Amino acid sequence: MTIQKVIREMNDQEVLMTGRKPYSLRYMTMGQAWKIFQYIDMELSPEWLHQDGERSRVKVQKREAMLNQALEDLVNRGYRKPDYMKGRVPLMSSV
Repeated sequence: MTIQKVIREMNDQEVLMTGRKPYSLRYMTMGQAWKIFQYIDMELSPEWLHQDGERSRVKVQKREAMLNQALEDLVNRGYRKPDYMKGRVPLMSSV
């Protein structure tokens, strides 16, 4: 499940900053889900997704697909996508 990969990435970053792992798929609050939506949105921005041209096209496509699947997983678990993300169109779909 790709949402677990996103949660693992977020926990890895949080451990470096605070020394704790606050995110859990089993015990997720609405606030934590909101932060995960924000993280996915940030990671889907062209600057983060392409890493300023450092990431190959194939890796960008895989990363985008993984993040979009994680977004779908959150919605399927009953969390509502923030309004500002409702019109999001996958970046690589036009390529």
